This record gives sequence, structure tokens and C-alpha cells, in this order.
Amino acid sequence: MDSDISILSLLSKLIDNEGQIKVLQLISENYFGEELLEKILEFGEE
Repeated sequence: MDSDISILSLLSKLIDNEGQIKVLQLISENYFGEELLEKILEFGEE
């Protein structure tokens, strides 16, 4: 779980507040690992 937290802290530094909210929503919807990264990349393309 510690690695998840460090990944989240890294992501929070790389994306804006709106993006952070989207990432937290995805995590709450049980997206993790590669699925989570794919979803984040989709947001980046928007």
C-alpha cells in the first residue's frame, strides 16, 4: 500500500487539481495499476 501512496503523491505533483479529483474518483471506483494509468492517460489526451 505504501507504493500506492507514493504513486499518488507523484501524480498529485504532476497534474492539476481537477486531474487529482479525477484520479481519486478512479481509485474510489477500484481502478489500480495499469488500468489506473490507462485512465489517467485518457484524461491527458482530453
